Amino acid sequence: DQPAAAQALRPAVAELAARARAHLHEARRYRRSVPRRALAALLPAPLLDAYLRRLARARFDPLGAVRTRPGGSAPLRLLGHYALRRY
Repeated sequence: DQPAAAQALRPAVAELAARARAHLHEARRYRRSVPRRALAALLPAPLLDAYLRRLARARFDPLGAVRTRPGGSAPLRLLGHYALRRY
């Protein structure tokens, strides 16, 4: 039964999301010391923030209708984050 499986997975998905958010927070503490040439590897972080918010709104249902692709404005947002050296 798919709904029962999704319900059973929610605590694990919530834990993974919490760990991802904690790792992002920790990585951002070192923002000033990241070399510019390494910044590109960290640029997907703002997209992950948005995904984690959508996942939380879906109550961490891994089979729910959580959009996994970034929106059409994602490239411009990433360019802005790169210019500001933010991730």
